[in-house]
Amino acid sequence: MICNTMYYHSTILSKGVLPVITNRPKIIVFDLDGTLYEDTHHFDFYINSVAGQLNGDIKEKCLKDYKAILNNEHPLKVGRIYDALQDLIIVQLDNRVQDVYDWNGFKYSKEKVEQLYSQPIHIDMVRYLSIGDLWWVPSAIGVHYGLELQQTRQSFFKTREYMMGPDFNVTPVPGLKSCLEILKENITLVLITNSPEVDSEEILNKLGLNGLFTEKIFRALKPSETFNHFKYLSDKYSISFSEILSIGDNYINEILPVQSLSCQTIYIDPHNTSYEPKANITVSKISEIIPILNNLVSL
Repeated sequence: MICNTMYYHSTILSKGVLPVITNRPKIIVFDLDGTLYEDTHHFDFYINSVAGQLNGDIKEKCLKDYKAILNNEHPLKVGRIYDALQDLIIVQLDNRVQDVYDWNGFKYSKEKVEQLYSQPIHIDMVRYLSIGDLWWVPSAIGVHYGLELQQTRQSFFKTREYMMGPDFNVTPVPGLKSCLEILKENITLVLITNSPEVDSEEILNKLGLNGLFTEKIFRALKPSETFNHFKYLSDKYSISFSEILSIGDNYINEILPVQSLSCQTIYIDPHNTSYEPKANITVSKISEIIPILNNLVSL
């Protein structure tokens, strides 16, 4: 049986209310960035690298927009889609385009929305960028101000290189390592990330989490390949999809593709996105998954 959808904050934990996974999974699949650590200061490096490719007042506008997005004062938000061709921001729910905004926040009429997007859009990460987490915000801003997507990708790789170096300090989530060490005794832990292998391994080293994952899949091409990765795990370990728990901070990448498979899901949602239906359990920060995972030991 899959547990009911629920959302809670750390304040609820203090009152002793804890959402639970009712069936202990045989495999837990973790995303890496935004899931196994909470740091976000590397995004400052990312947006500064993107802005560094722009000139004059355009650079300042880029940085101003980034700050507005972080403060939830801009139409581009985590959970929305950026149409790089039309330079528009899309709200899509239940596989239908609901609302469309221009970069300055002007909301298009329903008639104009139907004219522009009469069919569900396909997230290809070329024209349609899913802003599923902060990683895609600097890229969308760069494209809006005239950069090619490949140019913003260069800034992405520079950021990953910076994260590998000695100047980047990543803070381990208290209690997460010991939690995973205990879970590993009876549950197969799997890492599936879109990030490259070399820098991802270095981040795991900095977190002290190397050696805890039985399988690690890098450059996973989520969400288009999410189903195939889960099918591989189901076949290899001869288990049903309902015996897999998916944990991640990107709803489009880690939650939505496996919901229809009856996988159990925990969505880390620090931005309070408007996705419906939510995952089986939704938390506001990474540290809140630890008591939930610790509870699996007793199942």
